[in-house]
Amino acid sequence: MVESLTTPHRKNLIEIIRRRLIESRRDAISHNIRIAREEHTRGEITISTVDDLMAEIKTF
Repeated sequence: MVESLTTPHRKNLIEIIRRRLIESRRDAISHNIRIAREEHTRGEITISTVDDLMAEIKTF
C-alpha cells in the first residue's frame, strides 16, 4: 500500500507518524510525572541528592 503512494504522500505519511510518536511520548512523560507527584504527595517517595542515595545504599 505505501509503495503505491507518491513520494510527497510518503513524506507526509512519515511526518504524520513522526508527530504522533512525539505526541505519544509526551503523553507518557506527562503520565509518569503525574504518578510521581502523587506518590511524592503520599510520602511514598522522597527527593534526594546522589550523595544521599549513595549514603543510603552503603547502610545496607
